[in-house]
Amino acid sequence: MFKNIIIFTFFAISLFFIGSYIQNFNATSQTNIQAQKEQEIQKEQENLVQIGEFSDGAKLYNDELREDCKMSGYSLARKKTKSQWEEIAKNGKLADTITSFCPNAKFNNIWTPDIYEYLHKNAINSKS
Repeated sequence: MFKNIIIFTFFAISLFFIGSYIQNFNATSQTNIQAQKEQEIQKEQENLVQIGEFSDGAKLYNDELREDCKMSGYSLARKKTKSQWEEIAKNGKLADTITSFCPNAKFNNIWTPDIYEYLHKNAINSKS
């Protein structure tokens, strides 16, 4: 009888520790999943910013859009903040936004990464 009580007690304690371990494991797994999602979002945002070339964007704007826009690229960039330009580019609305400021401009979507980089770096809240 005493032997059965010891075995039962050992079994109950083991279940308690196993339950605690599983609970901690689940909490850790959920935290890891959330951290991975945040890293993926950050990588996507970094990729959005890194795909274009500032100098190419400046050249494209000056060669292709400046005359139709009747303003410098710097002036156009200062109409939005960095986060606004990011959101516009993420939603695929860069061409629409530029043509809203420059109705006569013929925007080619191939220019998007470079023009975005140029506008983003010269945005109203940039340090330039």
